[in-house]
Amino acid sequence: MVTFGADPQNWTDEELSWLKPFANTKVLGFGEAIHTSDGFYRAKVRIIKYLVQHHGYRAISFENPWGEALAATNFVERGEGTVKDALKGFLRVWRSTSVEELLLWLREWNQKNPGDKVRLFGNDTQQFQWDLDCLLKSSLIAEADKIKLRELMVKTFGEEVTRTRYGASETFKNLRKTDFADGQDRSSDIVKLLQSKKIPPNSLEENAQESLIAGVLFLAKQITGDAKDIAQLRGESFAHRDRCMSHFTVKFAGTDKTILWAHNWHIVRASEALAEGLFHQGQFLRKELGEGYKAIAISATHIKSNWPWLPPEFSGEAINQENSLEVELAAKHPQKSVFVESGKGFSAKNYAAGMAELKEGEDISAQFDGLLVLPESGPIEYAVDWNE
Repeated sequence: MVTFGADPQNWTDEELSWLKPFANTKVLGFGEAIHTSDGFYRAKVRIIKYLVQHHGYRAISFENPWGEALAATNFVERGEGTVKDALKGFLRVWRSTSVEELLLWLREWNQKNPGDKVRLFGNDTQQFQWDLDCLLKSSLIAEADKIKLRELMVKTFGEEVTRTRYGASETFKNLRKTDFADGQDRSSDIVKLLQSKKIPPNSLEENAQESLIAGVLFLAKQITGDAKDIAQLRGESFAHRDRCMSHFTVKFAGTDKTILWAHNWHIVRASEALAEGLFHQGQFLRKELGEGYKAIAISATHIKSNWPWLPPEFSGEAINQENSLEVELAAKHPQKSVFVESGKGFSAKNYAAGMAELKEGEDISAQFDGLLVLPESGPIEYAVDWNE
């Protein structure tokens, strides 16, 4: 266990020396207990700077639609556009002043080190509109197939979901309560059509093809799944998305050591509780990379967020259980950040906010290689208006 300063912005390199054992990890995941809570963002920004400067990490894989994130990719690598334009390529939960600071810092690093650049890319699939437009505009796909693809998408999911991010649509929120657009599941027909297209490897079209397949399977499972077991349904549907997120992280990273920015739920690397199937991005990464993937969850004793879409019980202030690990650590180390190594006997009775489900008595090391607990994490400051 390591204790250090409360404010991530003031962490010294010496205080971050606990990261040295992870210096040669191929993909190193950092989570957060909830989106739109700025302590988690500031912690990751400071950690990224340290790992880039001192341990040779040269890629950042972000939980964000890969195509829309190209605006941020191009801003960071080539200085194209403005930082506000780059932020608009992110999901709205990431459009914070902390992420803005990160983008500006990465751009400055690349300007000063043109032969040793750091790349940033998205790995998520939540962009029906982007993926579909990419394929419909491509000369690699026959016009008849383009017409058929769009027709199948609209008949299956409806016009609104087809033309938007599926995670950003009011229709999407109600899909579980309704049905497919015309009452028939044509997702398998969409997947077969997409898979039948021979597209050059590593092209934008191939990425869009893979992303759209994952998105279609994700949504179809949400609609057809057995609502009696919501946790299982959630896992099985998210598995399609998380498998693709893992694939894109490895594919886009190439040989670079990579930092993964995501929610604690996504970075989970293994758990006996989930032995029936792989649901999480981290599990797919662990399966492919073995010990080359590590995951560090981030939580806080006092958590506040300002995510407009969250229902009241999940927004505002999150109160940890009295016997939670966060509260226990705060009592022993007031106003300190604490890093807990895995395998130190912190079991499920000491539940940490935002983590995936643990079996009774299961140690946190079953899912993570460490846990970073902050004294507090407050709401983010938006750098771009939520409605833009």
